[in-house]
Amino acid sequence: MKKLGVTAALTVMLSSQMMMSAHADTLFKDIQNSGMKTQIEALAKAGAISGYSDGTFHPKENVTRLQFAKMLSLAMNYHLDAGAAKNFKDVPTAYKPYVGALLDEGVTAGVTATTYNSTAYITRQDMATMFVRAMGLEDYAILFDFDSKFKDYNAIAGRSQAQVAFLENIGFLSGSNGKFNPGGPSTREAVAKFIYQMKFEENKFMERALNLFAQNFYYDVVKVDLINSDEIQLYYKDGTSEMWDVSFMLEDIASTSTYDSFAALDGSDWVTFNSSDKKEIAGFIVEYWDSAYSYFNYYGKGDYDQVASQVIQKLNTFYSTSANRNTDVVTASEKVGIQNGIIKEITTSGISKAKISAASVHMEKPMHQASIRRPK
Repeated sequence: MKKLGVTAALTVMLSSQMMMSAHADTLFKDIQNSGMKTQIEALAKAGAISGYSDGTFHPKENVTRLQFAKMLSLAMNYHLDAGAAKNFKDVPTAYKPYVGALLDEGVTAGVTATTYNSTAYITRQDMATMFVRAMGLEDYAILFDFDSKFKDYNAIAGRSQAQVAFLENIGFLSGSNGKFNPGGPSTREAVAKFIYQMKFEENKFMERALNLFAQNFYYDVVKVDLINSDEIQLYYKDGTSEMWDVSFMLEDIASTSTYDSFAALDGSDWVTFNSSDKKEIAGFIVEYWDSAYSYFNYYGKGDYDQVASQVIQKLNTFYSTSANRNTDVVTASEKVGIQNGIIKEITTSGISKAKISAASVHMEKPMHQASIRRPK
């Protein structure tokens, strides 16, 4: 047998040591060629995901609904609650705490009251919906209903279209060859990528979401910086800026959008409503007038129910004249509110903020002035 020279022997020895070192630095021996190696290892070190007993991760393996529930609940540090999933007959005892955790957080639901469809692969569209819910932003994704560039957008289930489009717009997910493949399964490495973004890059995507919301709702906001989980800095077209609470902006958008939505109703609708419907609408309008989000100073006397009753009476009288039937409910309510001393327009530099609001509700996508919407 021919002996190796000294140089050749050293080369073989060093190569062997390098290979051993490379595997030693990898938590799973089958993820060396995975584009998500960094994310997989970070999640494993955080205890959010695990591999198999033979030291593999199976990055290309598809993920079931049960496996996804475990991965997401551990990554988000949700309180585990087996009891919440007790009615699902197809959820094994070992997985009930994770499914229950997602149920408690409003992130998931069963196929029926007793079936979770546990062993089915998690589809890309259902996974997207769960991520948006985990962010706490599903209502806003649905409210804004952003456009999507996915060629197969119409193939996405209606229950998930707004959620997928929202995640697409903030760069949280992407497709392949212009398609999203909504009903397709997700691999373990793909799920790891998304869960990594949720766990370790939450602030980045939250800031993108807040920018998307603000710039589509306020006409004078050009940028939003997320200072911390509770506060943001808004920058305006005029070069000024101010600090807001995240909760204030989100509540302003939700409350004002609901208020604006009543502009889709006019006198022809009002006269067909029963007393309960009128009470619900007028009650919300009155409370909105007295909130930090409205464009009015509020002078209502008595509790909200009493003031709402007064508004209902005045609207009934207003709409009893057929010529007023084309006036929308928001404009009519503001009219009777001002005439009866319940509210008064707040003005700045001669600009009526109430008029800005009243005009904006007739737009397809209402735009509001953020720089004057401060807590009262």
